[in-house]
Amino acid sequence: MKNRKLNQLLVAGMISAAMMTSGISVQAADFSDDTSTVEEQSVGSAEEEAPEVEDGSEFQSDAAEASSAVAVSSANFPDAKFRQYVLDNIDTDKDKKLSAAEIKAAKTIDVSGLGISNLKGIERFTYATDLFAANNKLTSVNITKIAYLNLSNNSLAGTLDLSKCTNLRVVKYGSNKLTKVVMPSKKYLKNLDFVDASSNKFTTQANAGLNIGDTDYVKSLSEVNVSNNAITSFNCAGFQGILDLRNNKITNLKLENSKEGSQVVSLYLDGNSLSKT
Repeated sequence: MKNRKLNQLLVAGMISAAMMTSGISVQAADFSDDTSTVEEQSVGSAEEEAPEVEDGSEFQSDAAEASSAVAVSSANFPDAKFRQYVLDNIDTDKDKKLSAAEIKAAKTIDVSGLGISNLKGIERFTYATDLFAANNKLTSVNITKIAYLNLSNNSLAGTLDLSKCTNLRVVKYGSNKLTKVVMPSKKYLKNLDFVDASSNKFTTQANAGLNIGDTDYVKSLSEVNVSNNAITSFNCAGFQGILDLRNNKITNLKLENSKEGSQVVSLYLDGNSLSKT
């Protein structure tokens, strides 16, 4: 009997020990599993909360375009007539703002004869190549990449700075009150074909923007009109095509002063008092 009880006690002790060992092992396993489950739930909830964006680049592009839009306002375009032209001809979606696409599409700007006195805002049209602004009331203008520039018959006075216009093909600034024009460096005049500097207040060839003879020969230049000014001396060397010098005060005319010589086909000198050629 004593041996049976002893055996029972030993077996009970072994079972108790086994259960304790098994209990620790299960608890550790359960803790590890719970942690992994919690981690999975955390990731899952984060994914559920994060908004799904199908095309982030398109979203950013739209936001950038919206932020770059230019309001067609009195602050950006102070002249009411020019502002109205922009609204009627360039603001194609009629939202009173200029998108990047609308600015890029504005290649030619024709505001001739609209009575505009201020072209502030024209500098925003960086893709424009042709500007027709004759017969207005302009006193200043800010342009850069224009190739065809017509500023004839305005109220421009003093100096007209075209030094940053590196793509000029045709330039007209006749019938103003200009005393000086600053042209770009000759390396930017390779496409220059026609210049109208007539009916201003120029007293020298250089001030008329035409000091391009001699080594500054421009082979593409086919016609120049500098009539009706007060120029006293002119160097024709390096010019070609048609050269209109009528109604100036020229007493000294130079024809052969460079290796290129003068290639003028038609030279008009009426209304001058030549004493030397």
